[in-house]
Amino acid sequence: MHFEGIYNPRSSVQPNSNQTAPSETKIQGRNPQRKTQILSMTGWPALFPGSLNLRVDSAVLDELEQHPVKWEESGSEVIYPAGWEHIPILRQAYWYYSATASRGEKSEPVLVRRPKRLGPHVVELFAPISLIEAFNLAPGETVHVELCKSEPGA
Repeated sequence: MHFEGIYNPRSSVQPNSNQTAPSETKIQGRNPQRKTQILSMTGWPALFPGSLNLRVDSAVLDELEQHPVKWEESGSEVIYPAGWEHIPILRQAYWYYSATASRGEKSEPVLVRRPKRLGPHVVELFAPISLIEAFNLAPGETVHVELCKSEPGA
């Protein structure tokens, strides 16, 4: 499977409010087990703090649901700051897929994350480096993503 997404700096501005949900960088800080699990399953030497938000068509989210996940993270195990604890419970779980992201001639290994229960039409990319810097991205620009073929035991 391959798809395109549009770089969107923040996916979680609350409607009718100027409040923004906590960033993935903050969430990673509260959930060190997430970083440990990602590094363990990818073999990456590091995990760049945060994630890259890509706005995608609903068909992409539907198609992702048909692919085997590399890791399912239970929403009940994710710790959010006070006032935002409902988010991982609403999402139920987060599904991670191995993939390669590219822009132009550059490509990088990534994990694509999709919530089990959908919110905005956004997927997040996790990588060992800053994808914004690697791809010289500006908001509104397109990133191409190709899922890796399923792995035995994944």
